Order: sequence, then structure tokens, then C-alpha cells
Amino acid sequence: MRLLLLLAGIALATSSFAEPTTKPDNSGDRKSYTGSMFQNMDTDQDGNISKAEYEAGLRKKMEERMAHFNAMDADGDGLVSKAEAMEAKARMKAKWKEKRRLHCNKADK
Repeated sequence: MRLLLLLAGIALATSSFAEPTTKPDNSGDRKSYTGSMFQNMDTDQDGNISKAEYEAGLRKKMEERMAHFNAMDADGDGLVSKAEAMEAKARMKAKWKEKRRLHCNKADK
């Protein structure tokens, strides 16, 4: 079960780094687009992602995913029940609703 969760987390982390952006790169001779993977993982900004940078990026994304899991695991037993997941979703929706409300109030002023 833990291995399955780990593999799913890695798959999610890898796919989230590959999301394209519309920011063009500065190669000059061809039109291409830099993905958010490069923005997030190319820490030395050399235009390449080393194995070390890739591994560090995966670790960071996995830490974010585990923090999300831990936030859902309300009773701290290492398991997320359907009820805990639904409660976490409700908390998240309430938080988003409050952010939208505050943003709309700022826009009206």
C-alpha cells in the first residue's frame, strides 16, 4: 500500500513538472516553449536539468504531496479515510471561497 502511494505521488509529481507554459525561450533560431519543469527544476539557470536538479525537484514535490496527505490525515493514523478526504475538501473549498470573497472586496474598492 505504501509503495503504491509512493509510486502514485512520484507519477503526480513528474506530470506536474511537465505542464507547459506560454513563455517562449530565448533560443532565437526556433520557436519553442519552456515548460514549468525548467522554471522549477533548473536551479542554476543553465538551460539544462541535471540528474541532481531533477532528483531535488522530485523530492520537493514529494514533500509538498506528503504535507497535503498529512493535512488530510486528521487523526494522524497514516491513513486517509473517505470522511477525512471529504472534510479536507470542504476545508479547502471554504478557504478558496474566503480568498475569492476577499479578492472581490479588494476589486470593488
